[in-house]
Amino acid sequence: MFKDFWCGHELTFISSSLKNNASKNFLIYQQNVEINVINILDVTYAQVRKMNRKIMLTTLSLCIFSIMIATVLAEQVKVINVNPMTTNTLTFNLDKTQKVTGSLSISGGSGNDINFWITNPIGTTIVNLGRVTQGGQFEFTADQNGAYTMHFDNSFSIFSAKIVNLSYDATLPTVAGTDPILLIVLVVVALIIVAVILSVRKKSKEKKIQ
Repeated sequence: MFKDFWCGHELTFISSSLKNNASKNFLIYQQNVEINVINILDVTYAQVRKMNRKIMLTTLSLCIFSIMIATVLAEQVKVINVNPMTTNTLTFNLDKTQKVTGSLSISGGSGNDINFWITNPIGTTIVNLGRVTQGGQFEFTADQNGAYTMHFDNSFSIFSAKIVNLSYDATLPTVAGTDPILLIVLVVVALIIVAVILSVRKKSKEKKIQ
């Protein structure tokens, strides 16, 4: 009987030890899982932050580059020689809603002056600075598609030629009613997003294969 009692106690002790060991092992396993999950989340968050930073920097760089290119392409600088008693013209094509801003400086003769005006495709005067002395500025928005003409009139001068330094730029024409710079930015952003998605899918497939 004592032997049976001792065996029963031994079995109870073994069972309790096994339960304790199992509980400890489960807690250790749970802690390891939690640590691994935290590490994975940390790595994933770091990767996302790093990816977002790269995307933002790339997008910003491309946007600035696009705007710089658009500005350089739109700007025009010309030197126009106007003989006495003559009128010179400069014609350029615009699309409706394009905005033109510019300036001119005049040298020559005693007054450093010239008559300056701009006409639209049907010959209507849309800018008239009159007699410009030394220099002036102008701006207008195209009201229709077609050829616009700048007039440099030195007909009032009998002996003196004039030199006009002209600088002007025009906004780029819209594409389907959208600002082309904005359109470029949207296309660049869309391409970056597509590239990121394809890169993530490729990495996921490589992990599955491994």
